[in-house]
Amino acid sequence: MVHHAFEAVRRRYERLLDGALQMRWAIVAAAVLVMLAAVPLYQNSRRELAPIEDQSHISLFMAASPDASLEATNKASLQVVKAITSFPKPSSCGR
Repeated sequence: MVHHAFEAVRRRYERLLDGALQMRWAIVAAAVLVMLAAVPLYQNSRRELAPIEDQSHISLFMAASPDASLEATNKASLQVVKAITSFPKPSSCGR
C-alpha cells in the first residue's frame, strides 16, 4: 500500500520535472522577474518585523490545579504580580 503511494508521488514528480525542464527559460525568466519585483518592495518597506523599542508589555499564563478555588488562584496570581513588580526598573538606555 505504501509502495503504491510512493510510486504515484514519484510518477507525478517525474512528470512535473520533465515539464519544467522543457520550459526552463520561462521558469528562469519568471524567477528573474520575481527577484526584480522584490527590489522595490524591499526598498520601500519602512517597517521592521519586530519593533525596535521595548513596548513594556509582558504576558503570563498560569495553570492552577483542577481542585483549586477561585480565592486560592487569585491569591497565587497576586503573589506573582507582587514578585514581578518588585524588580527594579531598568535604566533607560541613554535617554
